[in-house]
Amino acid sequence: MYRTHIRPLSLSLLLLLTQQTALADDPSAKTSIRDDFGIFRDVGGDIGYRQQQIERNDSLRRKNTDGAQEDDTPDLSDEDLKKNPEIANHILNTAMLREDWDTLEHIMGFYRDIPGHDPVMYDFVQGALWRAQGKHGKAIKTYRKILDKQPDLSYVRLDLAGMLFENRAYRDAAKEFGQVKKEDIEPEAAAQADAYLQAVKQANPWQFKLRGGLQYSSNTNNATSNDYFLWPFAVIDGVTYYYKLPRDPESLPRSGHGYSYGAQLQKDFNLSGNHNIGFNIEADGVHYPGRHEDNEFSLSADAGYKYQNLNNTFTLTPLVSASWLGGRPYSRSIGAAASASRWVTPRLQLSGSYSALRRKYRDERYEGYDSTANSLSLSSVYALTGNWFVFGGAAVQRENTRDKEETSTRRSLSLGTLYRFDNGINFRIGGRHVSRRFANPATLYGGDIRRDKEIYADASVWKEKWLPGGITPKLEFSYLKVKSNIYAFPRNKKQVLLTLEKEF
Repeated sequence: MYRTHIRPLSLSLLLLLTQQTALADDPSAKTSIRDDFGIFRDVGGDIGYRQQQIERNDSLRRKNTDGAQEDDTPDLSDEDLKKNPEIANHILNTAMLREDWDTLEHIMGFYRDIPGHDPVMYDFVQGALWRAQGKHGKAIKTYRKILDKQPDLSYVRLDLAGMLFENRAYRDAAKEFGQVKKEDIEPEAAAQADAYLQAVKQANPWQFKLRGGLQYSSNTNNATSNDYFLWPFAVIDGVTYYYKLPRDPESLPRSGHGYSYGAQLQKDFNLSGNHNIGFNIEADGVHYPGRHEDNEFSLSADAGYKYQNLNNTFTLTPLVSASWLGGRPYSRSIGAAASASRWVTPRLQLSGSYSALRRKYRDERYEGYDSTANSLSLSSVYALTGNWFVFGGAAVQRENTRDKEETSTRRSLSLGTLYRFDNGINFRIGGRHVSRRFANPATLYGGDIRRDKEIYADASVWKEKWLPGGITPKLEFSYLKVKSNIYAFPRNKKQVLLTLEKEF
């Protein structure tokens, strides 16, 4: 550890330092619109969409059994059914209409042992069981096999079309429903096909969100609170000599109220099967009256391939983004990302993503911070109940900068929970711990290796479409504390945000 001596700043050294780039500045910390409220920010929307999808699928699939006659079949043992395939078929048909999965599973355990059993009935029931278990891939394959042999089985085609819809193969579903409508089917079945076709038209709609609100920040310029800077000019016998430089008061942290705003437009186009092309454009900004130099704005776009079915999603997309600070172009990024997620059980979703980005700053003073960043993340969501969810994740990012002293590796852990009340109120709280270690000694700071620790927490509460016009009010709070072994880089920030959001 170097001992230090501090000397006052000479005029000649001050002139020299005005030519140096960035000094204690870190441009990557200056813009932070999305990070400030970023712990699984969209998890509420994602979970809500999946719940709506499942409820919609159940509603469309539900068969009208109000007028069904009571089953007057006497109690029979398994041995009785094995001797009477007609009665076994009757019980299977009745259980199918009632979605009595326990009875179906039980009889299917020995149905193929019954002499003279119906192979089509076996496949039909087995496919229905797989559908109920969320194994739509197997169910669809089985029903296609039935129709390859007997294409005139309209009830099988109707159920196949329903499975394709549930599995998000919308074009294929519409084709099968169209074929069913051409066949001689019962009025109830025709009405069910019509309901599905209407739902197909409403699937993958244009989604546009608009939001705006009031924001308070305790650190609008994302600055460190130290009011000085130490410039090392000599090391003699293990003693480092520094000049103490006063910082411009305008560069110290300042608090303020502002107006936040944002918009998002996204759309998926189903090509065939589960293959899609999707795109997303998003803009975010904050405006501080009287502090225009702190105004932030960012614009991002991504478009690419998406595979999705009921339980799985895979995306591969190029992406671009740009940011403005104080009304002037600040940085731009270009890269690509791949992500995958799977609901491995009805309660547990696992996700992973990888991205590679190249970032360039417009200001020549920051060219040493131009970088390539590679990031890998793993996350999960678990449903404790139908309304209560916990989520967490781990991520690592390697950023290689032009100035090798700024090359670093970030490792983070995140954890949070979401509760959705029956009256539409949602409450989410989350936290993140980040460890950042730089690869090379910092010559400006006595040759130390910089190591940062970041603690971040946020909480939000909102009620879906509570206000007139379907507007959702949302209140958010976030806290950030960055510690560093080098005096020039700690910073703190608190933010409160009240927004109104409308989906079109």
